[in-house]
Amino acid sequence: MVVPVKLANGQTVPWDLANDPNPVYEGNNQSREAGFLWNCYKNPMGRFFQETIKNSIVRAIEIVHGRKGILRYDKQAYVYDDARLQLLDREVSLLIEKYVVDPVIPARERKRAMLNQIKDIALFVAGKEDIYYRSHGIPLLLEFAHFMVDNEQVFQLTEAERIRLEKDGVTP
Repeated sequence: MVVPVKLANGQTVPWDLANDPNPVYEGNNQSREAGFLWNCYKNPMGRFFQETIKNSIVRAIEIVHGRKGILRYDKQAYVYDDARLQLLDREVSLLIEKYVVDPVIPARERKRAMLNQIKDIALFVAGKEDIYYRSHGIPLLLEFAHFMVDNEQVFQLTEAERIRLEKDGVTP
């Protein structure tokens, strides 16, 4: 299937969804706002990304997070006595709930679960278990927070990102 796409310069070109990368993104490294480099339904490379790469990452996270990974090592891995870790755990979980609002409930729950597992892994390894990462990570987080505030203008949402959030009913 060939569809027309509009390039940044205003030119409209044909895109063969099954065989070619998206000409909007081919050869540049901009953040992608109008889809993927390869069509994830019609193109073998797009299906490879969706079905192999993403699923492999999700499965690796599940293994590390679960009974074959960290929970085998420490059944109380995601329970924190440290007030800083408790606060990070709670707040990051609330932000995931706020911003991951896929209207398809199974997709929303899958995405939230993956992000919460990543949060758990990071808090366990870099917060609870390893003094090296904790002693270096907490100042890093503080400096990063100050950096984000100091550079707030740089981190404003693009128009396409604002539209995406509005479509999902999210107010940042």
